[in-house]
Amino acid sequence: MLRPRRVIAIARRDLVLELSGRRGLALPIVTTLLLGPLAGLRLGRDPGDAQAPPPAVRVSGDVPASLADAPGVTVVPAGGVELIDDGDALRVRGSDVPPALRRALDGPSPAVTVTVRSTPLVLPGRTLTLALVASSILTSAVSASIAGERGRKTLETLLASSATRHEIVIGKWAAWTGYGVLAASLASAGAIAAGRVDPGWWMLPLPLVPACTVALGLYLVRRAADLVGGATVSMRVLPAALGISGIAAWILGRTDPLLGAALPLGGALVAAGGTWAGPAPALIAAATTGLTTAWLLDRTARDLEQEGAPRERFGVWAFVQGSLFGAFAWNAPVLGPLLWAAAGNPVLTAELPAAAGPLAGALALIAWVATAWARRATDPPPSAATWAGGLAAFA
Repeated sequence: MLRPRRVIAIARRDLVLELSGRRGLALPIVTTLLLGPLAGLRLGRDPGDAQAPPPAVRVSGDVPASLADAPGVTVVPAGGVELIDDGDALRVRGSDVPPALRRALDGPSPAVTVTVRSTPLVLPGRTLTLALVASSILTSAVSASIAGERGRKTLETLLASSATRHEIVIGKWAAWTGYGVLAASLASAGAIAAGRVDPGWWMLPLPLVPACTVALGLYLVRRAADLVGGATVSMRVLPAALGISGIAAWILGRTDPLLGAALPLGGALVAAGGTWAGPAPALIAAATTGLTTAWLLDRTARDLEQEGAPRERFGVWAFVQGSLFGAFAWNAPVLGPLLWAAAGNPVLTAELPAAAGPLAGALALIAWVATAWARRATDPPPSAATWAGGLAAFA
């Protein structure tokens, strides 16, 4: 059972340790210098601005007088859409015929009705950048939260106290999540007050972005031996996790916004940018990212050990890990060419020897097991469940 007073005390302790003294002013100053301009400066077109006039259509060649005087059409010596009058018809040559030019050529009664259907490209707004920056600046603080204490030998004292491991992890998470949420919320409020963005459902998943980022960071550094190791892991993984998940969520959202919003962390990041209209994507993004955050905190608390403690061995996870790797090593040389053939290159599949794929997959799996066994001096060797999962992929 969690005791809120102990969680708050641990959160306050982390903030005091990190933000005290002259060095502690660095993080608030950097946060203000980054988020302040992003919230107040004009970036592109803000809500309420007048719509820009449509671009002029550039035409060249044998331009009829009626077309040259049409609104929105500019005659140039060369380039743009080229018109060629061969006596019987007026040919139009160009990569695209803009609607204004088509209306001018067709007149009041067009001979052919053309309908162009396209999905509008909706890019995230500045609030995505605010959430991204507010989460990225916490990388150093998160790595120092657990890894720094282990390097200073103070984590042992904390683990020996009356606070449970869940209280320790949640307290550290609450400290830096609160800082990130406060920074993102103040910047968003400043952008709203300045008229740069409009309030909307994007405000719901915005706090979940730093919350999930901090939880992921704590999970990554839970076993780091010192501050250098923790900073190395967090600085490598956290920016990549934010970027890759955000891009993947945006791409999936082009097909269905609910599908993109369901991706943890990335869905909340893109939804915080006001990319998808309506409450459903924001609610789904908040739910999936919130559940992922809770799962990461629980795993971190369960696996928070003192330095040198034996690692926990989970047979189910080892079985899944071995199965996934074995399936990839076995099927990638076979499924890869098949997918390539389906994309329009069947010659590659026709020339592929039938035995090459299984042989390459078997050699890759054997090499992986041999490498893991050679590292048994520092890491535990593959368990029986891992061997079983790898062998099951061959079935």
